[in-house]
Amino acid sequence: MAFIFLCGSSSVGKTELLNKFPSSFSGKRVNKVGMSFQAIREQLGNPTWEDLENNKSIGIHQQTSGMDIYEDRILTNYKELSNSDEVDEDIFLYERCPLDIIGYSTAFSLPIEHIEYLSIKAEKLFQIISTTHKVIVVHRPVDPTYPYDRRNNARPNSRIRMRCADSLIDQLSYYKSLYNRNLTIIDSVNNDEAEAESILRVLDGS
Repeated sequence: MAFIFLCGSSSVGKTELLNKFPSSFSGKRVNKVGMSFQAIREQLGNPTWEDLENNKSIGIHQQTSGMDIYEDRILTNYKELSNSDEVDEDIFLYERCPLDIIGYSTAFSLPIEHIEYLSIKAEKLFQIISTTHKVIVVHRPVDPTYPYDRRNNARPNSRIRMRCADSLIDQLSYYKSLYNRNLTIIDSVNNDEAEAESILRVLDGS
């Protein structure tokens, strides 16, 4: 079994790349997992991006709850398949990554102790799943030449977007410095089937 996380700020092509992945590879199923904060946001009254930045309690609530959801979903997949006879037959491909949550928490200027708390949770999560399975984090950087559409404020403003992107670069630099033979970080720039297949080939060591 393997875990693949698509990582990046807003409008960098994570969902588009997700859709380019095949449903199977080398006899293994590719399970595509969507990740959304929508239920949490509805509970909070659908705060704006500015609300999340200016009202720290709302920002902390959303980001902490989001990390809890990601952690539960990922560990559920890990525990179920670790106890399955088909453990080697599944690849889990996640539309987003726990590091994205930390990136946005940083972009919202949330308290440092909150960001450290989320960082510890994310690192422990990666340690758990990479103990016995391959993990790939696919980083989608911001393309400054590509027009950014906020879609009527559904996406963050450019300042929040870029602060998140900068935080992800810092986080990934830290993870690259760790020795973990089962954790691979890839920078991805294309949204096509060839790129998706090249990412999957990393699982075969090719």
